[in-house]
Amino acid sequence: MRKGKNPQTRCTAKVDIKPLKSLILAKFPSNHTLRFVLLAERDVLEAEEFLTKLETWLNILRSRIE
Repeated sequence: MRKGKNPQTRCTAKVDIKPLKSLILAKFPSNHTLRFVLLAERDVLEAEEFLTKLETWLNILRSRIE
Protein backbone atom coordinates (compact mmCIF):
# COMPACT_ATOMS: atom_id res chain seq x y z
CA MET A 1 0.00 0.00 0.00
CA ARG A 2 1.26 3.48 -0.85
CA LYS A 3 2.16 5.87 1.92
CA GLY A 4 -0.43 8.50 2.64
CA LYS A 5 -3.26 6.67 0.90
CA ASN A 6 -6.16 5.44 2.97
CA PRO A 7 -8.15 2.74 1.14
CA GLN A 8 -11.22 3.74 3.15
CA THR A 9 -11.18 7.33 1.89
CA ARG A 10 -14.05 8.05 -0.47
CA CYS A 11 -14.00 10.47 -3.35
CA THR A 12 -15.79 13.69 -2.48
CA ALA A 13 -15.89 15.10 -6.01
CA LYS A 14 -19.19 16.44 -7.28
CA VAL A 15 -20.62 16.41 -10.80
CA ASP A 16 -22.87 19.22 -11.98
CA ILE A 17 -25.40 17.72 -14.40
CA LYS A 18 -27.16 21.00 -15.27
CA PRO A 19 -25.43 21.10 -18.68
CA LEU A 20 -26.59 17.55 -19.34
CA LYS A 21 -30.14 18.51 -18.38
CA SER A 22 -29.99 21.48 -20.77
CA LEU A 23 -28.85 19.18 -23.57
CA ILE A 24 -31.67 16.75 -22.83
CA LEU A 25 -34.23 19.57 -22.88
CA ALA A 26 -32.90 20.90 -26.19
CA LYS A 27 -32.39 17.65 -28.09
CA PHE A 28 -34.73 14.98 -26.75
CA PRO A 29 -38.48 14.74 -27.35
CA SER A 30 -40.70 15.60 -24.41
CA ASN A 31 -41.89 12.00 -24.05
CA HIS A 32 -38.42 10.41 -23.95
CA THR A 33 -37.86 8.26 -20.85
CA LEU A 34 -34.32 9.53 -20.35
CA ARG A 35 -35.63 13.08 -20.25
CA PHE A 36 -38.00 12.24 -17.38
CA VAL A 37 -35.30 10.38 -15.48
CA LEU A 38 -32.55 13.00 -15.81
CA LEU A 39 -34.79 15.96 -15.06
CA ALA A 40 -35.87 14.28 -11.81
CA GLU A 41 -32.25 14.17 -10.58
CA ARG A 42 -30.62 16.75 -8.34
CA ASP A 43 -28.45 19.25 -10.22
CA VAL A 44 -25.26 18.16 -8.44
CA LEU A 45 -24.40 14.53 -7.71
CA GLU A 46 -21.54 12.87 -5.88
CA ALA A 47 -19.08 11.49 -8.46
CA GLU A 48 -19.66 7.90 -7.33
CA GLU A 49 -23.44 8.33 -7.55
CA PHE A 50 -23.09 9.92 -11.00
CA LEU A 51 -21.04 7.01 -12.31
CA THR A 52 -23.52 4.50 -10.93
CA LYS A 53 -26.49 6.29 -12.49
CA LEU A 54 -24.66 6.81 -15.78
CA GLU A 55 -24.85 3.09 -16.50
CA THR A 56 -28.62 3.17 -16.04
CA TRP A 57 -28.99 6.29 -18.21
CA LEU A 58 -26.97 4.67 -20.99
CA ASN A 59 -29.14 1.54 -20.79
CA ILE A 60 -32.26 3.69 -21.15
CA LEU A 61 -30.74 5.48 -24.11
CA ARG A 62 -29.72 2.22 -25.80
CA SER A 63 -33.13 0.67 -25.26
CA ARG A 64 -34.80 3.58 -27.05
CA ILE A 65 -32.37 3.38 -29.98
CA GLU A 66 -32.77 -0.36 -30.64
